[in-house]
Amino acid sequence: MKTKALAAIRAYSMLEQGDLVCAAVSGGADSVALLHFLRTLRQAGGISLTACHLNHGLRGEEADRDEAFVRALCRRWQVPLTVERLDVAALARQQRISEETAGRQARYALFERLHRETGCKVATAHTLSDNMETLLFRMARGTGLHGMRGIPPVRGYLCRPLIYCTRREVEGYCAGQGLGYVQDSTNLLPGYTRNRIRLELIPQFYRLNPAVDAAFLHLIQSMEESAGFLRQQAEQFLQQQAAAGQAPAALSAPAFLELHPALQREVLALLAEQQGGTLSWRQTDLCRELAARGGVSQLGGGLRFVSRGGRLWLEPMAPPAEPWELPLSLGQLAAGVLLPDGRNLLAHRPNGGEFKNFDKKSNLCLKNTLDCGKIYGNIVLRSRRPGDTFTPAGRGVTKTLKKLFNEAKIPPERRDSLAILADEAGILWIEGFGCDARAAAGPAAQSSNYITMAIEGKTK
Repeated sequence: MKTKALAAIRAYSMLEQGDLVCAAVSGGADSVALLHFLRTLRQAGGISLTACHLNHGLRGEEADRDEAFVRALCRRWQVPLTVERLDVAALARQQRISEETAGRQARYALFERLHRETGCKVATAHTLSDNMETLLFRMARGTGLHGMRGIPPVRGYLCRPLIYCTRREVEGYCAGQGLGYVQDSTNLLPGYTRNRIRLELIPQFYRLNPAVDAAFLHLIQSMEESAGFLRQQAEQFLQQQAAAGQAPAALSAPAFLELHPALQREVLALLAEQQGGTLSWRQTDLCRELAARGGVSQLGGGLRFVSRGGRLWLEPMAPPAEPWELPLSLGQLAAGVLLPDGRNLLAHRPNGGEFKNFDKKSNLCLKNTLDCGKIYGNIVLRSRRPGDTFTPAGRGVTKTLKKLFNEAKIPPERRDSLAILADEAGILWIEGFGCDARAAAGPAAQSSNYITMAIEGKTK
């Protein structure tokens, strides 16, 4: 075990001369062996050593027994110990997660706090046997290349010196060194998926191949090398896009589509990581499809994928816009109305010459010219509302705003900022779409009642 642990430390540069290392000790065979091994490094003058233990209170007297055992062990070996006690069951109920998940989160929160306060590296006792169980668990649920890498030997300040060692080798080390340890009774309960993998599935693999642990290690290392290569290629692609003036704001969709599908997935995974998220296999498939045909999709986890105008990007989703409404008068429109996003809405009365020339220009002015004589009751400037409908002038059809905006390919993030003028009978005018048929400008003889709507300010 010691030889393999030293090999893992060298292979991944886990520990260096003078490091302060905190060993996570549960009291089981793996963590006791880890602490004993790290003591040999401390005695050689290489590192400073502390330990930590979390009493999660899930196993009653057994959890208290584990804590007492770890306290006595660290006292005997003169290793400074930090103990934290939490009601993990209550935490799980409060956050509506499993006790297993709550316990894991509590452990890593303790590790993070100790690292932040002391600058230590935290060594956990994960073994190759744990890695085999993790890999099979992920395979059963469905995973990709990154999931097949198993438990990372090093992740930031966390390291796993026993990651090359099997549980059998760890127990042999404890027996050879005369080390006692405690047993977690829940490790034998068949209700836990990992226990069924450990107790039922893995023994079948050993019957097929007595050296299956070495085979799993080769598989994990191969997956790690392949994933590392793909990550390197993805980073190079993003660097090339940045040099071409595309990234980080957006990538060239044609350049992205020329990549191998595996590299496309890695680029998307890297973009998601930069936004603090992750993508599933299905979500990356959706992004690849949108990259080819264009469009926008909410991916969950607070992320949105956008493919528009030959460019594509991932962005955090803005919180839903608050509905807004501004009661006003025609006089206020003529003076100008400031919209919530800083733009200015103006209305002016076209003179006779302007109206005669409408047909000679684009119909933009005519489309946005409202007949005030057709206004019913009070008017309000507002954002869209559920159930809003609109009848474009000259079209003879009525559509919901959702369908209207979809057909016009208005990006979802813009829809709540579009200005809508309405009266007590419904919508009069929509920014970008013009007047509703019932209030649109008619014969020139009535032009004294007309106002033309225009927005100035921020370009959208």
